[in-house]
Amino acid sequence: MAVNLKNQIVEHLKRKGNYEDVDDMIIDILLTNIGYAEQLNVMLKNDGLQVNISNGNGIFTIKENPAFGTYQKCLDQIHTCSVKLGISRKDRITLKIIEKKPADEFDNDF
Repeated sequence: MAVNLKNQIVEHLKRKGNYEDVDDMIIDILLTNIGYAEQLNVMLKNDGLQVNISNGNGIFTIKENPAFGTYQKCLDQIHTCSVKLGISRKDRITLKIIEKKPADEFDNDF
């Protein structure tokens, strides 16, 4: 999947006239963070946004799942790399780097 997506991104950038060989490093960082984000998303779906954490004395407290913060950092990196490469939001949806937001009732009104 990553090789195919990398090829799609390179071809997309070439069509836009934005591709240079040095962009490969940014593309690799982008793809790595997409992979991490996918793994973290699965963890969040399985474990939820809050987890019970033991303090060592057998007492558990509910805390934000640490995977959520890491997931947010990955999304920030994906956005930063996309901007550096000149990939717009519409381009990211087309390349399936990000998912298109589902329409809600507000969208149906307009």
